[in-house]
Amino acid sequence: MTILLLFALIIYSKFLCPYRQTFDNYDDKEVYSGLIYPFYPGAEIIMKYVITKPFSSSYLRWHRLLYNNKKLDFALNATLAKSMFWLAVTISILLDAFLFKAQFELYFTLAAIGTLLIILPVLKIKRQYQEHCHQIMKELPAFVQQMALLIKSGSNARQSIDTIYRNSSDKEGIHTLLAHVYFENERGNDFFQSFSLLNEFIHHKSIHHLSLLMGQVKRAGVHQFSTQLIELAELMMTERQTYIRIIAEQLSTKLLAPMMISMVTILTLLIYPIMTQLN
Repeated sequence: MTILLLFALIIYSKFLCPYRQTFDNYDDKEVYSGLIYPFYPGAEIIMKYVITKPFSSSYLRWHRLLYNNKKLDFALNATLAKSMFWLAVTISILLDAFLFKAQFELYFTLAAIGTLLIILPVLKIKRQYQEHCHQIMKELPAFVQQMALLIKSGSNARQSIDTIYRNSSDKEGIHTLLAHVYFENERGNDFFQSFSLLNEFIHHKSIHHLSLLMGQVKRAGVHQFSTQLIELAELMMTERQTYIRIIAEQLSTKLLAPMMISMVTILTLLIYPIMTQLN
């Protein structure tokens, strides 16, 4: 049954799928050779219903940061379609196991593996989101410092941000962050007020401080604004040093358990032969 399902999906994706061109324009190498194409319409219908629900806020926030706003709807549906593909495969394999009267242990193993595969696309998006946020927080102090230096050299706030954006790579976190600001500005929002929208998909006090400062750029003088930027950069670097110190302390605590397990294992291997000989 599983083989028939995969064969049907391949035939549909190669000859019948109306979404093929849409997927070809999607920058994702993990579309399983078109096997998730048939699940995209269902994912689109489900997403329209659940996207407004409170439990989907994290799912939406992860995708908003990772994907360009023009690809956001497709990215949301594609991730769900991947999970639906693995759900169909898991059900098909479990039905095959039932037809062949497999043992309970095999059922349990297949169900556990299938559950992992179903949630894997969402877990991957979450991990990418966390890595991207970490990269942004790492680059943010340097961005604020560079902006302050450009303003002191004679540029205004908008010109300094334009310069930084042009000179940054699209692989950098700051480039992605500023791309969202430019997108909101193109939609008619004020450029500096668009920074406040970053709080919707990055919940971090450094982003909050930056958005508040950008909202005051028109009221503050050039000298005052550059001074505030330098102070903000120093605050961000201090917070990052504190964060790194906390992570280092937590890492040493987490390593304690593996060390204890290794010690108990070694002692068991050494003591067990001696106790056997004594008995």
